[in-house]
Amino acid sequence: MVNKKSALIALLGLVCAGCASPMIDREAEAEARRQMDLARTFESASQLREAAHEYSIVAEQFPNTSFYPIAVRKAAYLYAQPANPARNDSISLRWLTSYLAISLSAQERETAYLVMALVERTKQVREESARHTEVIDSLSAIVKKQSTMLSSLVKKSQEMETELQQAAGELKKLKDVDVRISKGRRRK
Repeated sequence: MVNKKSALIALLGLVCAGCASPMIDREAEAEARRQMDLARTFESASQLREAAHEYSIVAEQFPNTSFYPIAVRKAAYLYAQPANPARNDSISLRWLTSYLAISLSAQERETAYLVMALVERTKQVREESARHTEVIDSLSAIVKKQSTMLSSLVKKSQEMETELQQAAGELKKLKDVDVRISKGRRRK
């Protein structure tokens, strides 16, 4: 009796597990579909930051649904999109790598590799541009500092020239006084 009871409980457990699994998958599919619809709505409204975020949510939370490949591809492409204010090459490359791990058609794989190459090149160009900007900023700071020093030296030079002219004027006056004194002594 105990064996029949245990067997019946085990069989009931298997049946419930079998029923629950498709139910869970259907729930996941339904939730993934809802999230995908929301992402598409954002994308249609050109709210690319929000769309990319929603596609990422679907890809992260529902990897066993039929929406996973589309969500991964859309997240990868939207994070590479120049019009997306949340554009991020590193995140795009991460999603592209995940996308390439999926079973894809030859054309989809080729397109993904091309997008990946473009995103990697764009990332390199951005990094080079950032380094160039740092160098330009450094050089600009040096030029500004030297310009300030040069202005200060020019001002100092002008002040010294003015003082020199005043000293030359005073010297001329002293020379004139000396000449008069000399002439006055000769007359006496």
